[in-house]
Amino acid sequence: MSPGNPLVDEHLWVLWTYGWFHFILGWIPACICIFVGSGFKSQVTRGLFLGVGILLMWGGYFMGVERGYSIWQSLPNPPDEAFSDTDAAAGLFLGWLPSLVFLGCLHALLIRIRHGRRLPPSYQFPPSTSSFTETLAFHRK
Repeated sequence: MSPGNPLVDEHLWVLWTYGWFHFILGWIPACICIFVGSGFKSQVTRGLFLGVGILLMWGGYFMGVERGYSIWQSLPNPPDEAFSDTDAAAGLFLGWLPSLVFLGCLHALLIRIRHGRRLPPSYQFPPSTSSFTETLAFHRK
């Protein structure tokens, strides 16, 4: 399943047209989980928050697609594509993949920002001089 595939295009169209509210209800708590979880130093705790976030976003994605198809089917004179059963199943089995990619990248970015390499508090930068001997004298103190 890749973008450009009619199944994926229809799936995303239904999600953004009819099921966006349920998707947002899963997306916001998932991002909050990732934001809170990336603040912990323990990798196990960060991994648990990442897992919970992925499940929340996956659930929102699936509920949005399910709700979208049910709304699309309840419209007057719906097309035959509205009754496709494979799209909801594809969202159930493959919906974790976009959740993992998006939240994994967000998680890695937040960890890099929060726990990136930091200088110890006692570190002093050498003075900006052009003299090599003055710089050596500063480091010998």
